[in-house]
Amino acid sequence: MSKEISFIFPKSQFSALDRENYRKLVDYSLEKMNCTNPEMSIKFMTSRDIKELNKKYRGIDKETDVISFSSGESNPETGNLYLGDIAIAYDVASTNAITHDKTIKQEISLLIVHGILHLLNYSDETNIGYTEMVELQNKLLQDFQAIHGQIY
Repeated sequence: MSKEISFIFPKSQFSALDRENYRKLVDYSLEKMNCTNPEMSIKFMTSRDIKELNKKYRGIDKETDVISFSSGESNPETGNLYLGDIAIAYDVASTNAITHDKTIKQEISLLIVHGILHLLNYSDETNIGYTEMVELQNKLLQDFQAIHGQIY
């Protein structure tokens, strides 16, 4: 059995190399978190679409950069754990990148890892949880870059 990671990319915004690098980042992060043979999806969408999800599922009527929907159930066809789904608002990520003096690729990489941690039941709703998540996501990104090179 192997990992089944579905990406739904707007073709015009990501090169084949970008898509492959994001896949490597997901594989690396899941491996480091001892999550073997998971299934999950990552979808890129607009701020309007993610705002609708945020309102519907979290009761928060505003945009966000990333939202995760944890499943934790097994896929009966494969026996693999279905972690859940991550939605990333590309336009919000782009604005965040400018605000935080990062490239869009760096910001999306951070959001992917952040979303994975949410799927693995990490929470940033408290100060302690937030600090733990930020430290862990930064470590995963730094270690990934040490092996695979700088995320540009």
